[in-house]
Amino acid sequence: MDNNNEKEQTPEISRFKKNLLNWKDPNDRKKIYFQLISIILSILIMILSSIISYDSEVSKSIAEELIENFETGYFMDFNDTDGDEGNIVKFGLWQGTIDGCGIIKDEKKQAVRLDKGEKCEYGEMLEAIPFQYIDKYKDLTLYASTKGKYIDLLKDGSIIPKDQKCPENKKNCGYIDTLKNILCLNNKMDCPISYIKIQQTKPTKAQNIKLINGSKINFYFSNNPYPDGEEIPYIVNSFKIADSKICALPNLYYSKINLHILDGNKKQYSTDCVLNDYSQKVTIDTNRYFKLDEVDNYELYEENGIIDKIKNAKLVDYGFNIDNYKTNKLNLYLRTHFGFDINCLNDMNFSEDILIYIYSRADKMLVYGNWAYFSIVIIFFSITNFFSFSGFFHSKLYSLETLIKYFVNFSSSFGLLIYSFNAKDYEDNYEQEMKCSDITTNNNYNIMIYKVKRSGKIIEWTFFIYILLFINILISVIYVYRQK
Repeated sequence: MDNNNEKEQTPEISRFKKNLLNWKDPNDRKKIYFQLISIILSILIMILSSIISYDSEVSKSIAEELIENFETGYFMDFNDTDGDEGNIVKFGLWQGTIDGCGIIKDEKKQAVRLDKGEKCEYGEMLEAIPFQYIDKYKDLTLYASTKGKYIDLLKDGSIIPKDQKCPENKKNCGYIDTLKNILCLNNKMDCPISYIKIQQTKPTKAQNIKLINGSKINFYFSNNPYPDGEEIPYIVNSFKIADSKICALPNLYYSKINLHILDGNKKQYSTDCVLNDYSQKVTIDTNRYFKLDEVDNYELYEENGIIDKIKNAKLVDYGFNIDNYKTNKLNLYLRTHFGFDINCLNDMNFSEDILIYIYSRADKMLVYGNWAYFSIVIIFFSITNFFSFSGFFHSKLYSLETLIKYFVNFSSSFGLLIYSFNAKDYEDNYEQEMKCSDITTNNNYNIMIYKVKRSGKIIEWTFFIYILLFINILISVIYVYRQK
């Protein structure tokens, strides 16, 4: 029966089997082993690369937030006219959308995410909408005059611990950060804005109130709300628009509504603000932000032109449900600076340059992680080495095809090996944990250095795996051409 089946096989099937590696053949079996080892090692590298990419994104976001904290100062005044774009107040940030492809599946239109550089082969291209700052709040646009940098104030002694008194000829302007450090300025200088309220009627408890009367809200603020010293105010650093919860880590985003697949925050979306691979001390940020007001999600996006951008990008046709915004409320928050103890920072020889260094290291690691994904080329050509395309049509082309496939794998593994060798010094050597700030900031900082250090170790592992991969491919090339 079997012999008859073999005789009945068509010439095409016979030729295909002839050009397919045979497990029973000892020589072919060794070739199969070589390809399987290449595939397994390449898959392992891609798994490690995904960890590097994610960890690097986390580290970059934390470093960027801390750098901004040190570089920014405080508000001195607000105005709703005669401002310029450089002084416009940013109430929040809309993350925009990413590139996508609009397709029809099961007679329904839907969107598919596209990776960076990927093109929409089948369907309608849905161009990314760039992120934008939200600079209009309930029909009010504010312009601000600002002054100072937190890092400079910390170093020149203008910031003192909460249990100390300001030096002679200097006045207490309020708590400037989350540690309740006090800002002391010259008696002749105006204090920063340390009181903001959005309400219909003028506040009665605070003094020296200024008013910006919008069409929908009254915006009250003061530089000296408690001149008699009955209460110490909090100096305002920035605004933030967010949902009912703010994730402690800046790379995570909480939302009560289900985000569209092309939403810029979809990748950062989290229902619990928890990293999967790290035991956080703080997940929800409750001690660094103060709720100021509440706003309708749809109306806020509409007045900032976001709704029109979504419609014009044809995203609504592919499942972007903007009506979800109509049933959702967002909050406007205020915060002071993230606080630091200057004596503690000096003891650990900390400088802002360390954050810049960590950010640049994380950025290089992110690039490395993305480049390591090119190991998929090795996987592809290792799989094709199990059989021959050209030999099926013309046996004389078999040698050329084999040469091309092995050359691609050899050159790819060698190039990635050299790249990994040069990347081994990306590991961050600054290993001191942060204990000089509030619990949330300390936790975030320590996550950042943990992620960078771990990524450095993983890069070393991938380097050694690339060595094994390169040796395996080299031996397989030598073995194949010795058989000819």
